[in-house]
Amino acid sequence: MGKTIIIEGRYDSATNKVVKDIMTVIKKTEGYPDDTFVHVELPNDLDGTDMYVMDKASITFNVEVNIGRKNDIDGFKIESFKIQEEDVLEFNMVINRNQEPNVYEDIYMKLQEDVRHEMEHILQDWGRGDRPSVSTEDHKGETTYQHHKRLDEVPALVQGFYRRAKKMRLPLDELMKKDLDNEIAEGNLTTKEAKELLRVWILYAKRRLPEAIYTNK
Repeated sequence: MGKTIIIEGRYDSATNKVVKDIMTVIKKTEGYPDDTFVHVELPNDLDGTDMYVMDKASITFNVEVNIGRKNDIDGFKIESFKIQEEDVLEFNMVINRNQEPNVYEDIYMKLQEDVRHEMEHILQDWGRGDRPSVSTEDHKGETTYQHHKRLDEVPALVQGFYRRAKKMRLPLDELMKKDLDNEIAEGNLTTKEAKELLRVWILYAKRRLPEAIYTNK
């Protein structure tokens, strides 16, 4: 089977819908007390519909969002993952209330990346194209380098970066480098590991995303 060339924008509508809904929840709960934990199940809690549908792919999924607010973090933090053996994406967020709404644009852009990343894992589970299956192994204790180079993570990471790069109108490799530089600064990667990851990611992108823009063009 030949490699799947990604059709540009094929899943943009679903990505935008999920991001818009999460942003709606964030804005509606602005000002909630620090000790208030917000949990919503989307799209049902917003519009009563049962699930999201990816464009013309007959793939359905749900999203669970957990939001807390603190004063002792810089901006915001988002952790996301696909729940194993379920078509459910979970987003755990902490936002510095003192920086709202100024951080909303950054949250919006990060969600574009993270939602598209996790949607790729759903596509992997459904066996769309020649995508690798989502790993069911226990990866507890793996390093950032090991995680970012996994067969199922490379496509998800690249698709997420690509989505965010398009929205921010940045070259794809520039956004990748910024992410890797942050990982180095936090002590999660060595410079050598970051260089290898960048090589692997760009190689995948050039094979699958023919419309991607790079700094050397």
